[in-house]
Amino acid sequence: MSNPKEAIREKAIDVGFDAVGFASAMPSAEDAGHLRQYLEEGRHGEMAWMAETWQRRASPTGLWPEAKSVIVLGLNYCPSVDPLAVHAHKDRGAISVYARGKEYHDELLRLIDEDTNAFNRVMAAFGLPQGTEAEKLAKEQAVEDATKAAIDIPFSVMQIAYESMVVIKAM
Repeated sequence: MSNPKEAIREKAIDVGFDAVGFASAMPSAEDAGHLRQYLEEGRHGEMAWMAETWQRRASPTGLWPEAKSVIVLGLNYCPSVDPLAVHAHKDRGAISVYARGKEYHDELLRLIDEDTNAFNRVMAAFGLPQGTEAEKLAKEQAVEDATKAAIDIPFSVMQIAYESMVVIKAM
């Protein structure tokens, strides 16, 4: 079996992503400063939650203190025709490329909830007692089972994100 990064990269490319990267989850004062400046300039528009929760969003460890790495996926969703060509026709409206596809929002939100629940099951498994040998074995099995189930959810998110991009590319 390949190392974890290569396994993730292979799966992401297999489901159709164009780019896969990995970054440290460790906090960066520079990145936090960029986020603060972005918010101070009002560039977050009407998304008040960004300003309200900026401290925990300033780094991945603000959301998940145990995080060590971040997986970043990229997909070129440029359509086969020039999306700016519509601007030559003053009698037509222009729809942003990312807004042309099927609405995957509800499905992605469902998967985010599912991911949260899966994470909670993993954490609950880690909290099981391990005083006796039987408890240790039961805990190990519970952690393994919960982790295996939790791994499938990010791949489902990748698949849906990819499917939405395929629709956009076809437009």
